[in-house]
Amino acid sequence: MNAIASARKNIDENLGQLDRLLSTPKSKEIFNAIQSARDKYRAGQEEFIRLVADGKKPEATSDGAGAGSNATHGHGSRHATAALASVATNGNSSSRSDHSPPTRMRA
Repeated sequence: MNAIASARKNIDENLGQLDRLLSTPKSKEIFNAIQSARDKYRAGQEEFIRLVADGKKPEATSDGAGAGSNATHGHGSRHATAALASVATNGNSSSRSDHSPPTRMRA
């Protein structure tokens, strides 16, 4: 549980730094989508932690409960992260379906 708290702190700090660097309306829109997905994931994660702490590990790891659920797992954030990376490096927000990071153009 300490590892989760430490990771959350690092992510919060990194996202705070990123938020301060964003300047375009599109990048802020994408960042807000990432935050929204992260909030949903975090709620599921907290439910998972609660169930495990209450000795209900089978319920915590079954489909539809806790962080193991696709509904709360935040899969949509991958697309938002890729789009934000694209805005940050190329200045556009084209969606990438392969989930690979955008490549930088060389002069």
